[in-house]
This record gives sequence, structure tokens and C-alpha cells, in this order.
Amino acid sequence: MVYITHSGENKEKTDAILRVAQERFGLYGFAKTTMREIAAEMDISKASLYYYFPDKESLFKAVIGKEQNDFFELMEYKLTALEQAAEMLMEFSNVRLAYFKSFLNLSKLRVSEFPNFNIQLGYLSQGLEARELEIVTKIMEKGKAAGEFFISDCLSTAQLYLDLFRGLRIVMLKRKEPVNISQEDYDVMEKHMSEFVNIFITGISNLK
Repeated sequence: MVYITHSGENKEKTDAILRVAQERFGLYGFAKTTMREIAAEMDISKASLYYYFPDKESLFKAVIGKEQNDFFELMEYKLTALEQAAEMLMEFSNVRLAYFKSFLNLSKLRVSEFPNFNIQLGYLSQGLEARELEIVTKIMEKGKAAGEFFISDCLSTAQLYLDLFRGLRIVMLKRKEPVNISQEDYDVMEKHMSEFVNIFITGISNLK
């Protein structure tokens, strides 16, 4: 997560700023959101806002980091309640799709307008993918140890699963702008994702 650290920083104020910024970025996107508007909604001065975040880009990255951390906290909570690896893999898919659906900030950002910023956001994306791979690999290892999954390489199988999962999503969205996706589109995506996960689980459960 990208926070700006100050001596004596007020964490409650930082969290409040992130909540307001998350809402405004989600509603209006990066380009149409200003630091002045965020400060006004917080009823603080722009100088106070800049004390915590020196520019809009650093604030936006902190919001993305917050959303990623929220996602992984929810994922951990959901998965620890399950016993079977197959159930965990399906729940991972459900939580991941719900996260994508609510993840409006990146979908409204035209990162091509900010070349250097695009690179910085790429690092956040890489961190997300690395943590996802770690989670799915552990699920594969659990399934293999319990005799649920018959796989030889848990890491490569986890990478294959994630590549196919992301690829399916890309194919389904290639003709749509993320901000124009309807609830019906999401329902279709959820159905197809569920079918994919079931097929994948069936496959690795019968590789004897």
C-alpha cells in the first residue's frame, strides 16, 4: 500500500481521506476528480490534504493499494472458513470476480494519458498478481496433500489456472469499455467463470 508517512501522522485522518477519495475516484474517475474537491468534502484545506498526499497520483495509488488490501483481507477471511481445496478454488473465483466488479477506479482511469504513472500502477498490478499466485498455489498444495487434486507441480498449475481465468475475462470484455459493462454482462461473466472453474477442478481431480 502506498501511504505517505509523516512524523505524528494521524491514521484516522489518513483513512478518512482514503475513504472519500475512493468514493470520488469510483464515481468520477481519476481525471475528473480534483484534490480541491476531496479537501472540500473532508472540510479541510488543500494544504492539509497535501500534507498527507503530495499529489493526486500518490493519493490514487494509495486508494488502489487500500482496495487491494481490502480484497486480500476478504479473501483470507472467506478461505479460512472452508475445508475442501475445491471449495476454496471456487470461492477464490467468486471473490475475485466481485472485486473486479467493484474495482471502478482503474476502469475509469485512462492510464495512457500518464505514461510514468502507468508504470507505477503496473508495479501495483504485479504485486496483486504475485499475491494471487501465492494464494492459489497454497490451495493447490492443500488439494494435492489431501488427495483432492492429482497434479505434479502446484505452482505451474496455479499459474495456468490464473492465466486461463484472466484470459477468459479479457475475451469476454474485449468489445466493451469496463465502465459500460451492465449487470447482465456481469451475470453472464459469472456464469462462464463458474463453468470454467468447475471444468478445471474436475480435470485436476481426475488426473490419476
